Amino acid sequence: MMFANAPVAAQWRKVLAAMFLVAGVAAGAPIATAQTANGGDAADLFAGGWRKVSVPNPADQTKPVTLVTQEARDKNNVPIAEVTIMMEADKKKRMLVIVPQGFLLPAGIRLQVDKNEPVAGTYIYCREVTCQAEAEITDDFISQMKKGANLIVAVATLPDGKARAVGISLTGFTAAFDGEALDIAKYKEQRRAFNEMLQKRAEENKQRLQQQREQQGGAQPQATQQ
Repeated sequence: MMFANAPVAAQWRKVLAAMFLVAGVAAGAPIATAQTANGGDAADLFAGGWRKVSVPNPADQTKPVTLVTQEARDKNNVPIAEVTIMMEADKKKRMLVIVPQGFLLPAGIRLQVDKNEPVAGTYIYCREVTCQAEAEITDDFISQMKKGANLIVAVATLPDGKARAVGISLTGFTAAFDGEALDIAKYKEQRRAFNEMLQKRAEENKQRLQQQREQQGGAQPQATQQ
C-alpha cells in the first residue's frame, strides 16, 4: 500500500482530488462507463497532453512531490482514465490510475507499453464514481514509455470479468518527464483552459447539428401545379 499512514493518505487524496477535479476525472464529472473502455486504442482517444507538476508533500513540506500526468478521453471527449506517475525523493516510483467504477476490483489492472511485459497494479480505494489503482514502476518502465507509442491500461469489467483495454498516447511524454515541472496553480490554470476549450467545441458541434436539423426540416417539397 502506498499510504501506510491513514492521516497522510487522507491528505494525499485531497491533493490528488484537487488536481483531477480540474482535469475532469473526479466526482460528479461526466465519467465514461466501464463499457466505454472496450478495446479502444490511442488513435481513438483525445487527450490534453502530458504534464509535469510539482505538488506539496503532506508528509514533508520540505520535499515536494513530482507528478507526470495524462488524461485519456474517448471520441466524444468523455474522460476514460487518468494516469499519473508519482515521484517522491528517496522512494520508488508509482503509477496511479483513476478509472470509472464498474470494474472487477480483485483482478486489479495491468499496465503495458506497446508489446513489452505488463506490470500488475492493485486498486487502493474507490470514491463515489471513480476508483484509483496503483502500480510500482521501475526506471526500465519509464524508459519503455519514452521509447514507446502507447501506454495500455487493461482492466476486467463486471459482470463477466472480461479484459478491456484503453490505449493512452505517449506522444509528448519524454518532453514532459524531462522538462521543468509546473506548480499546481499553473497546472490547474492550463487544465481549466483546456476544459473550457472542450466545452466550447462541444457547444459549437451542438449548434452545428441543430442548424443542420433545422435546414433539413425546413426543406418542404414544392406543390405540383395542375
